[in-house]
Amino acid sequence: MTRHFSNVISSEDREAIRKTFKEKYEDHTEVDVNFSIDQSMKLEKYVKKSDIIYPHILDENGDLNTNSTYEFLKQLGDIYNWSKYEPELAISEENNIILQDYAELLLRWMNGNSLHQLCDFMIQYRKKELNFLDRSQKIRDNYGKINWCGRRNNSLDESNLSIYVLLKALDTIQFKFGNYFLKFSHALMKERQIDKLENDWYQYVEYGATDKNVIWLEQLGYARNSAFAIANSELNIILTDELGNKVLLRNRIEELKRPEIIDETERIIKNYPDLFISEAD
Repeated sequence: MTRHFSNVISSEDREAIRKTFKEKYEDHTEVDVNFSIDQSMKLEKYVKKSDIIYPHILDENGDLNTNSTYEFLKQLGDIYNWSKYEPELAISEENNIILQDYAELLLRWMNGNSLHQLCDFMIQYRKKELNFLDRSQKIRDNYGKINWCGRRNNSLDESNLSIYVLLKALDTIQFKFGNYFLKFSHALMKERQIDKLENDWYQYVEYGATDKNVIWLEQLGYARNSAFAIANSELNIILTDELGNKVLLRNRIEELKRPEIIDETERIIKNYPDLFISEAD
């Protein structure tokens, strides 16, 4: 890359640039293309000097811990400099409640709400908060341009719009927030010299669950809805063997009478045959 500038940058200029980077970043490098060096350095320093951790999903009353989650997201916004890198998430005079919106949806997703439940929540919530999760109305405007044709009285279908906003927000949660949580989790584990976090929001976002059985089932290859159906079934499909390892009762999976789960099981059993047993075993 530097050869393209060799004719316009002198050797003195190159040395001055190297010196500036050396003074600012020392020997720090960043291999993750999703982050800049200054973001990584600030995260390292913040984790070292503070006791920051992920909040609990539920508060002491058993309700979604939205206030603590909002404050935590604000902290992340400061650490990662979202005002520069993620202006649509950053707190500003024009956009001062977007993180409150995301805190609400984020907790519902991690706490295991199904897509059907989230759709119902969005449709009902946006009846009283018209621009929930779309405070700038950019999604509304773009959606309207695409969907005016054939609408009576030029009116948007608010239910469909709400579902569209939900899907866009879930995409942000899984990919943007997910990347930031992954980086944060790694920084915490490195600083505290541990291999695993008890309350790892990166994992919760990735699998849309806090239940260890659900996460285990998804890791095997079951879809999120299937994993919840198996884990929450009254048939007690998941057992622990004499060595403390989890196993699945295949015949009880069949008793669920869910064709999609049976199909998934047939595929997964090829890779993990030892995890499936019958009651006769």
